[in-house]
Amino acid sequence: MVSPTSKARGISDLEATVIEIINSNIITRKSSEIFDRTGEIPLTSTPETIEIANAFLRAKGINATQYDETDNEITKWDIYWAREMAAAMLQRHHLGGTYGRYLPGRFLHYELLSNNICSLFSSEKENGNKKEILELGCGAALSLILSVRRGVHPTGLDSSVMALDFAGYLAKNHYHVLDNIKLVHGDYFHTEFEDNSFDVVYNSGVLEHYGLEQQIELIREMKRITKREGYIVITVPNEQSPFYSRYSERQRSVKEKHPNLLLNPVDDRRYKVDGINLMEAEGLRFVKEDGILIAPSSPIKPGDISREDL
Repeated sequence: MVSPTSKARGISDLEATVIEIINSNIITRKSSEIFDRTGEIPLTSTPETIEIANAFLRAKGINATQYDETDNEITKWDIYWAREMAAAMLQRHHLGGTYGRYLPGRFLHYELLSNNICSLFSSEKENGNKKEILELGCGAALSLILSVRRGVHPTGLDSSVMALDFAGYLAKNHYHVLDNIKLVHGDYFHTEFEDNSFDVVYNSGVLEHYGLEQQIELIREMKRITKREGYIVITVPNEQSPFYSRYSERQRSVKEKHPNLLLNPVDDRRYKVDGINLMEAEGLRFVKEDGILIAPSSPIKPGDISREDL
């Protein structure tokens, strides 16, 4: 026989057990969470990382000292991605292995995203052609790199030349798929792709950084270049998630201690995204809303998991 108080305590015990399990399996998701070998400075902020990144930027004719002085968002992205690439290269030099060992949380996120994207259709050849997928704002293109083995033709577009250099480095040196992926420098609001070019067009973590007018503009461009029977996919972070909140709190804390740390240049610019209404207003048929559960990269606390979650 179990008393009511035991049952109540059982829920508490279960919550404590779940929290303990989760917190013993924290996986790093952002480079801002990785520190140098002294454990004192975020890896992307060390003098060695900055020196290597600045060499990459000079080779592209980009002035790395302009980050805080320029209003040019693309320049900021170039500096950001140059440091991301330099940090990844240094970690590989020190630890060996692939990017997934450096940032297992980010790798897992894009593994799940790639799986969800490719599950929209059969990866088998149809009528002699593999499916064409496009990511707008691809950054390091991890989901596209991971999609190669699922039998598709992936294309990534980004406005940052350094993001594309980083994507090319990962595709070539870590995952050996550079010959199977197409990387394009361009503006995702006004691409140069022909109408009805892709079976799937998607973006991840892009739309929430733009106001309604630009959200509509991007959806229309995605619609134009997607085949009539194709899919448009939008992914945005669930900012109500306690896991995401803890990560954001930790990132802000690290930034306060290390002001020179470069975060996502548009991280503080966030807008509401009503994806369903946006799509339906453009004549698209809404198919489904889904989510990807990502393990936290920072410890969670009691109250972060609800009774329903348990």
